[in-house]
Amino acid sequence: MEHEDFKFYKNWRTLLSTTRHTEIGILYLWTAFINLLLAGSSAAIMRLQLGGFEGIVTPDTYYTLVTLHGLAMLLFFVPPVFTGLANYVLPKMIGAPDLYWPKIIALAYWMFASSSIMLWSSLLIGHAPLGWTLYPPNSIIIPDPGVDIVIMAVVLVGISTVISAINFLMTILRLRHPSVKFTLSSLPLFVWAFLATILLMIVALPPLAIGGIMLLLERHLHADFFMGTGDALLWPNVFWFFGHPEVYILVLPAFGVVSEVIPRMARRPIYGRRAIALSSILIAFISYFVWIHHMFTTPTSLYIDIAFMVTTVAVAVPTGIKVFNWVATLYKGRIRVCTPMVFSLAFVGVFIIGGITGVWLAWIPFDYAVHGTYFVLAHFHFVVWPIVFALLSGIYYYFPYMTGKMFHEKLSKVSFALLLIGVLGTYLPWIELGLMGMPRRYYEYPAEYGSLQDISTFFTFFIVAGILVFIVDILTSIRSGKPVADREDPWGGGKLGMPDFAPVQHSLNLNGSAFQYHYPHPRPAIVGLFSSVAMIGGYLILNGVYSLGIMLIAIFIVLLAEWFDFDYLGKFSTLARYLSEFTLEKLERARRSDALIAVLWFIFSEAMIFGTAFTAYMFLRASYVARFGTWPPIGVTPVETTPVIINSIFLFSSSFTIQLAYSYYTKKDYTKFLVLLNLTTILGIIFITGQIREYLTSGLAISNTIYGSTFYLITGLHGFHVIMGLIFMALVTAAALKGTLGFERKGFVEAATIYWHFVDIVWIFVLAIVYFNLAGIIAAYCGIHF
Repeated sequence: MEHEDFKFYKNWRTLLSTTRHTEIGILYLWTAFINLLLAGSSAAIMRLQLGGFEGIVTPDTYYTLVTLHGLAMLLFFVPPVFTGLANYVLPKMIGAPDLYWPKIIALAYWMFASSSIMLWSSLLIGHAPLGWTLYPPNSIIIPDPGVDIVIMAVVLVGISTVISAINFLMTILRLRHPSVKFTLSSLPLFVWAFLATILLMIVALPPLAIGGIMLLLERHLHADFFMGTGDALLWPNVFWFFGHPEVYILVLPAFGVVSEVIPRMARRPIYGRRAIALSSILIAFISYFVWIHHMFTTPTSLYIDIAFMVTTVAVAVPTGIKVFNWVATLYKGRIRVCTPMVFSLAFVGVFIIGGITGVWLAWIPFDYAVHGTYFVLAHFHFVVWPIVFALLSGIYYYFPYMTGKMFHEKLSKVSFALLLIGVLGTYLPWIELGLMGMPRRYYEYPAEYGSLQDISTFFTFFIVAGILVFIVDILTSIRSGKPVADREDPWGGGKLGMPDFAPVQHSLNLNGSAFQYHYPHPRPAIVGLFSSVAMIGGYLILNGVYSLGIMLIAIFIVLLAEWFDFDYLGKFSTLARYLSEFTLEKLERARRSDALIAVLWFIFSEAMIFGTAFTAYMFLRASYVARFGTWPPIGVTPVETTPVIINSIFLFSSSFTIQLAYSYYTKKDYTKFLVLLNLTTILGIIFITGQIREYLTSGLAISNTIYGSTFYLITGLHGFHVIMGLIFMALVTAAALKGTLGFERKGFVEAATIYWHFVDIVWIFVLAIVYFNLAGIIAAYCGIHF
């Protein structure tokens, strides 16, 4: 059966079972566009409220829509829709037969779908009038369960995004065809842009996840992170450390799409290819050092503000390189004015408006004047809408590849014209409103702003019409579009020496007719969908509903274990085993370090979580000492360290036993390997038991000022990772006992070993910072009161 003729969505089982990168990509695209329609509907309702239809919604509903619109566009539409596009095209661009872990990308998608359902279901449960930045105190003091659902949805989509990012990274690093070199001149520009995006995802999203957990702990267990003895400035730092790289998570894939479309439609090679590729990495790097410009109006040191002003202006340089090279590519080109091209050109033109207004906002005096006004909203929308233009350019460009049919050129041009007119007419008045001083996030406003608001609302109807025409165009083209003459090269890029995809062949053709070879099953989908059930279980436990909460989490764990049993402990065909161990060896590029690379990137993302927790501890401690002059807080007795030292000996000993176990595994002495692995597990259980005993006997509560809050945050986070490591080892043990842990599964054992070492290394930092006050000792030595 030819894959192109197989409709994977023909019934629920085939829909839930697919693991092919092209089909998962299409699912991502459709789900993301549903989020776009819901987010756009929220924006339309808000715009009607602001444009003369006062009272159409209540203030609580209005501000809830502000929350959902912002979060949906920035987390549930743009990153997933580019993830969907990358799912489809990126493996083809680098000559990979599929993504590195086909089933894991399926899991990531269904987690994304599950988190999307959670986000929008919050409207049925209550209100979340927070604003998309989730700032305390509202995100803490508002008791509405809708707030909790929104926060949990954000945490879950962050986990899904990191999982997919690591999968893409491994695909680029380890599954490229040998003919596609990892160089600035060989790797496609979209791949370079998406690689930079991946690096941002892995670093920026874990802090948001741990920040969301901190919000939930303060909401339900009365921890002190952001209120009480905590510091309100902690959340803006955590959020914007994620928030500004998130802007580049949105825009870098758009840069990649435009860099692919413009040269092919200008019919000449792109100008400055290496500079464009390198600028994507530079943008990603600099974006880690600009978040404070969102906080210029907070009581931050002027010297810090100036440093971040400089870095913010600096990030415009590599972006300017891209714009210059796109324009230079157009010069003397034989430009084909088709739909993908006009959307790409609109991206360049409108993005310049967003970029210039962003540079203005980088200057501290100007930012002070317009920080809380519509000017900031105008700047941001003139950044986001070009991203949508680039996305539509990519959708139209790759549409013939996906469907074998061509869209309606005239209808798509009508959609383009409506959208461009609508965007300019809607958001240009906001620049003037901002300069006039109109505050943002207002449900109602003085009459002098009314005329410009009415103009903005009028042009919003053009945007709505443009989106509707786009939907009609896509749906009718899928059904009755004209078949393309050459599906392998519908735009003629190959004839110009610029093929869209790598022209390679594989011995096992996973991208062609071998759907049945992909060994699909619904377990990743089931686990992904039930991930939200586990989140709800955690929420119930926080609210004291222990039996039901534990039951829901247990259901999720059972489903996860069943999936593992099916894939790794069950007896299945040689072909299925071949695919379940899908690695670079299948392309005759055997690399012993595959598992090492994968687990190190996963550990790197986990290290960002711990780094955020440790940084929060330092920030809160410095803030507390500055305000109250003492540490630990008066009335709080530090945890006794002698039992901790004894407990630590067990944990550190387990590092030696698991390393020794791994060495026996490499020697194929499976008996000694299993004995030492079980000994490691016992030592880990002893450590967890000791930590539980410490919690029960210390007399310290999570609500005991920031000392108790940060103590339980950091030690609890570490304890959770120890438990995860124990589960990992239990799975290895089960595989060994079942006889399915042959030497071909070496990567699995290596990953478990490395992860356990990571857990032990983190404990060294926990001991030094939390228990033995290393920061205080160093500060005292330097003469600093800390």
